[in-house]
Amino acid sequence: MSTRRPTTRARADDGFARDDDEDDGAHDDVAANTIVVYTKPGCCLCDGLKDKLDAAVDAAARAPPGASLECLRDFALCVRDVSTNAAWAESYAGSVPRVFVRVAVDAASTERSSVVSREFARPPPKRAAARVAEDLASLVRRACAPARAGWTVVTTTAWDAPSSSF
Repeated sequence: MSTRRPTTRARADDGFARDDDEDDGAHDDVAANTIVVYTKPGCCLCDGLKDKLDAAVDAAARAPPGASLECLRDFALCVRDVSTNAAWAESYAGSVPRVFVRVAVDAASTERSSVVSREFARPPPKRAAARVAEDLASLVRRACAPARAGWTVVTTTAWDAPSSSF
């Protein structure tokens, strides 16, 4: 007879990669409400993602009030070539394109806003530009949401489930 133990899974609440724990300060010189894309010359993944992000920013600028992309309206796209900076090359050259979003978050308890930096998980190359825009808008909305616990723990009691033995 085998005994099964409960399994525990943890995941990020928003499903997006974060750079909070390993922030090296590489984005500190960038203004708030900026999408920073680290690229290198001749990278077809970089070029495709830049085009999709540029389309997302353009679509947000034309979006009517209340649209899902409205939160991206004030964002600017900043493209950084890792071959022009040794620190960027060391950090990102092996994993381009990398996308970081800097968002100004209004702090309710203070009278000034703070800037939050989040990494946008690289979408698959065949993902539609509209879907990339929606994912980006979702990341921005979640970054602006009130702080809550960063992880959800789901525990299942596998020993209560019927076992199938052959």
